[in-house]
Amino acid sequence: MFLHCVAENKAEVKLPWHKFRQQGNSLFGFRLVVGIIAFVSIALFLCMTIVPIVLLARGSSYAAPAMIAGIVLLALIAISLGIVFALILKFMEDFVVPIMYLRGYQCMDAWSEFRSLLAGNKGKFTLYILFQIVIAIAIGIIILALVCVTCCCAGCIMAIPYIGTVFLLPILVFSRSYSLYYLGQYGGQYNVFVPTEPAGEQVSLPPEPEQ
Repeated sequence: MFLHCVAENKAEVKLPWHKFRQQGNSLFGFRLVVGIIAFVSIALFLCMTIVPIVLLARGSSYAAPAMIAGIVLLALIAISLGIVFALILKFMEDFVVPIMYLRGYQCMDAWSEFRSLLAGNKGKFTLYILFQIVIAIAIGIIILALVCVTCCCAGCIMAIPYIGTVFLLPILVFSRSYSLYYLGQYGGQYNVFVPTEPAGEQVSLPPEPEQ
């Protein structure tokens, strides 16, 4: 719904709710499955680090270097999995959802099209992710500075569910629009924005046939 409103510069709820109901259900199911897999996978590797940590805490000197190496390895695997799942959710939000919006696809069909686009532009999408990290850090610094300058008043406002969203709406619209404009660079078939006629410009009509 938010993508629809940003793309068409409208504030609608009922229309996109019904129009994209099937796509929304498909997206919810995909997020749920990915979330469960991510939680189970990361929790499994983190839990596997508990045994060597307990043994080390009890002062067990048996194979201490091996246990420390195992703890580090398992922690690195958990962090790597976290990064992988974070990238999956990021690509889904920034690019798969717009493709679903444009084509009317279900989630997996949109992923199939995006994978083809990603395969031919791996370097460009890598730079996109790196720049997104820079933007996220900059936005975080701005929000933190705003909270500090206002003596945490801005933080209290942002903590209120609806009012906080309205307060952060410019940042949310910027973040949503940035990925849409980036995706649009790969061809007109990925442009989600509705073309509009410039103000005051008249559309020329074809000349009438002579009688």
